[in-house]
Amino acid sequence: MTNFSKDEIIEKLKPHLKIAGFNKLRTNWHKEKNDTILVFNVQGSQWGPEYYLNLGIYIKALGTEVKPPVYHCHIQCRIEHEKYIDVNRIVADSLEWLGNHDNIQKLKRLFEANKLPLTTFLEANKFLKTVNIEE
Repeated sequence: MTNFSKDEIIEKLKPHLKIAGFNKLRTNWHKEKNDTILVFNVQGSQWGPEYYLNLGIYIKALGTEVKPPVYHCHIQCRIEHEKYIDVNRIVADSLEWLGNHDNIQKLKRLFEANKLPLTTFLEANKFLKTVNIEE
C-alpha cells in the first residue's frame, strides 16, 4: 500500500511520466497522440489528505481542448493506488491502460467488444458506434 502524501506522489510520478512523453500542467499530465490526448491526473480529496489517481482519454474529434482536465475526458478510469506498494507499478499499470485506449482504432474495437469503462461519455459511445476506421 502506498503511504505517500499527494505532494509526494506527484513528485515521484514526475520523472516517470516525463520519460513516457507526458507534459505536466498543475496536477495533470498530458500526452498528445494522433487522434486522442492521454491524461494522468492526481486529484486531492476535499475531506482529508487522501488523493485519487485518474486516467482519461480525450477524443480530439469530439472537442477542441488542448490540455483537457480529466473530467472533460470522454473515457475515464480511476486507479486504485491503495493496492500498490510502489510507484513503478502504478506507472506501469497506468501506462498500460492508457496504451490500450490511445487511438480511435483501439477504442472502436473495445466499443465493439463492449469493453470500454463504465465512465465512458455517451458522446464517445455514439461517435465510436458510427466512426469508420481503416485497418
